[in-house]
Amino acid sequence: DTDGAIAQMKALVGPKTVVASLQNGVDAVERMSAAFGAERVLGGVCHIAIAIERPGVLRHTGTMARITLGELNGAKTERLTALVDACARAGLNIVESADINRAIWEKFVFLSSMSGITALARSAIGPIRDDPDGRLFIERALSESTAVARAQGIALADDHAEKAVAFMMQLPATMKASMLHDLERGAKLELPWLSGAVVRLGRKLGVPVPTHETIRSEEHTSELQS
Repeated sequence: DTDGAIAQMKALVGPKTVVASLQNGVDAVERMSAAFGAERVLGGVCHIAIAIERPGVLRHTGTMARITLGELNGAKTERLTALVDACARAGLNIVESADINRAIWEKFVFLSSMSGITALARSAIGPIRDDPDGRLFIERALSESTAVARAQGIALADDHAEKAVAFMMQLPATMKASMLHDLERGAKLELPWLSGAVVRLGRKLGVPVPTHETIRSEEHTSELQS
């Protein structure tokens, strides 16, 4: 929905307006910078698990609820601090990042795998990770997305993939990625911007991503079934 949001926001953006996206994926900053100018854009990440229960009602389905914001160049600016302080006063769990691009990619590595795996299996994470083959699928997906991030020049920690696997092992067994909730209610999927983006970037950068190719191919299978 990034392009639609940009079109709706254009009339609201003035000379001093700052625009921040909390969208999943790694494309939003580039699109917003092209529309508004990079000097008006902050990078953002939202860590939360929710599902649209019905129109106007969002159900918090996990334990995470944190926003991270940062200047694209890593600077600490008055506008960033003012925005973060205002959100904190409103009771939000929000932090500043000196490397927001890395924060965006860290979430992308995890979410592209979590969303693809749970949606592909039509299952919460618990039964998948309890199965030896399911755990192997998790490990491979996270290793591939981590390799793509590094090839893109993102300085992830050497043990990033291993820590991501460990984190996924500790999630509530009933947790589903929001993309699975979307799939279950017949809504538009983020697949082209998650596993689809891993595949697109992997091909561009020369990184093999067979697990995410399998996940992405489900988009075409679902279209044929429908």
